Amino acid sequence: LDAAQKILKVAYKEKAFERTLTKEENDTLGKFFSGKIPYDANVLNVLDGVLDKTIEYFRANKTNLDPETKALIEQRAALKAAMLQTMLAKPTFIPSEWVKQYEGIVHRIPTSLSDAFP
Repeated sequence: LDAAQKILKVAYKEKAFERTLTKEENDTLGKFFSGKIPYDANVLNVLDGVLDKTIEYFRANKTNLDPETKALIEQRAALKAAMLQTMLAKPTFIPSEWVKQYEGIVHRIPTSLSDAFP
């Protein structure tokens, strides 16, 4: 999870989410993280796509990451699960507009996120 947190921190700093998301994706995640829509298959699909775009952002932009983190990027499924778990547990490195009323969301998230990304 440390590597996932590093990746999310850099993504936040470089505004990778804002650069790669469509308006619809941004709206869906904003509604989810602000507590306006529940965690469901649509939210999971959007999160899955966002994580793919974030990983591709790092591959394309050759961001300065340590070797351990770069190795994790190559393990896409494990990275996606770790990034999602980090985003949900510690929303520090996601766009602030997604976090409004976030506290009520945590209890509705499934506990086994690694199963979400086979």
